[in-house]
Order: sequence, then structure tokens, then C-alpha cells
Amino acid sequence: MQQPTCTSHFTGKERDTESGNDYFGARNYASSMGRFMSPDWAAKASPVPYATFGDPQSLNLYAYMRNNPLGGADPDGHCDIGCQIGIVMGIVNGIRRDGSVGAYAKNVGTGILKGAGSTVVNTAKLVAAGPNPGAIVAAVLSPGPAALQPSNTTQAQASIATQIALPAVAGMGVGALAGEAAAAPEEAASFFHYGYMADEANFAGGLRAGGFATTDGGLTGSEAQSTLALPHATVPDAVYPVTPGSGTPMTGPTTVQPEFGQPGGGQQVQFPQGTGPGTVGPPKPIPPQ
Repeated sequence: MQQPTCTSHFTGKERDTESGNDYFGARNYASSMGRFMSPDWAAKASPVPYATFGDPQSLNLYAYMRNNPLGGADPDGHCDIGCQIGIVMGIVNGIRRDGSVGAYAKNVGTGILKGAGSTVVNTAKLVAAGPNPGAIVAAVLSPGPAALQPSNTTQAQASIATQIALPAVAGMGVGALAGEAAAAPEEAASFFHYGYMADEANFAGGLRAGGFATTDGGLTGSEAQSTLALPHATVPDAVYPVTPGSGTPMTGPTTVQPEFGQPGGGQQVQFPQGTGPGTVGPPKPIPPQ
């Protein structure tokens, strides 16, 4: 006797049998990637809906439960109660840190302006770099004007949020800035992702939403594990060339922070919406040391 098929899966949400995605109401969730298929949105337009500047995880509009699925459940694909509390606490802490509501609001506004300015400067640098991979890397790593550097924590948080939101909203991406036609990944890679030879099939669709890459393609396995603070139990044995296509949003570069027992210190960029099919080239083996 054939058993009935259960259509309710992750947290009781209905799963579409054709796509394999779970329907949350506001948007669809891809359990295979651990990400929503579209960015979060709010009824009242906002660059980063439901964001808490003090919590970088809240800036990822594709993440489920701020990348902590065991911390609760998202009932409708929008901000959960923990997210709402976090937003309120982030504002309260910001006001306490800055001394007054007025000072906090001023710093948020200044940070947004500095973030917008940094986005414009970075865009101009990438346009000037053209399709040359070396020039693109140099443009990404070159520091911005001192006037656009945040002078306190609130400004820094607002600036980062703005630099994440503007490219996603405007549809700007390094591929479009570097030229209309994206070069083949193996010919002119702009970025590199460290992993394993055996995982090549996993990159047929490109880097997943929220995926990271670095501008240094010459690291050994142990160097990548250390400087990029990778969570793997064993050091990577391969590097994948990544060439984002036209319209691919990108944030960064940022300095990798210590995590997973690794010191970090390397440079990384993040692709909030992934990079898409055909943007990750074949892996090349790297030495462990």
C-alpha cells in the first residue's frame, strides 16, 4: 500500500513538489541552500527591512533566523519576534551609546550618507578598472577617501548597511561594472573561492546566496583556512575561480574576523544573491602547506 505524501516540511510549511521550496507566505525558502529565494521586504519601503545595525546577520536579507535556525522560527517569511525585539534593543543601545536620541539619529544619517558616498566611489573605481581582473582587484582593495570613513560605531553600522542595501536595490554588480560581457571564469577570474575538488558539482549554479570569495588566488590550503577563518575540519585542497556576471550585487571587501579557532585577517567579498550559473570555473588543486 502506498503511503500518502507529506507536503508539509520545514516548520510545517507547505513544500512545492516541483521546485522543492517551502512556502512561507511572504516568500519561498530553499531548504537545500538554507536561504530564502528572494530578499526580505516590508510594506513600508526600507533599504534593509527589519535590520539591526548592531547585528550584521540581520543585514543579510536572504538569511533564515539570522543564520541561527535553532534559535526560533520565522512564521511568515518576514521579521520574527526575536528580530523585532533585536531591532528595538539595537536602537535603545545606540541611543544609550551616543547619549541622546538626537545624537543617535544624526550618526545614523551621517553613516548612511558616508555609506552612499563609499558606494559611489567604489562604483567609479570599478568602472575605471574596466574588464582587467588585476585592475578590479586593485580597485576593490584600495582604501576610500578619509572623509567617508565612519567616526563612531553607529556611523559604521549605518554605513555598512547602506553599502549592502544600495547595490541590492539598484541591481549593481561587479560584473556589470567591469563590462557588459562576463569573461569565462577560467580565463579572467576576479575572485576566488577555496574548497574541495570533490565539491565541484555543488558550484554548477555558482556561489550560493551569501557566499564569500577572496581576491587572493595564490593561497595554500593552510593559508586559506587560517586567513579566511574557514569552518572546515580539514584544510581546502582546491581553489575555484569566480567571475560574477552582469547584475551581480557584491559587498566588501571586508577584513575576515577571527572565528572557528582561526585568526582571520584576509580580505573577503560577499555576494548577497549568489553569483549565478556559469560563474564558477573548474577547481585547481592547491598544496596543503
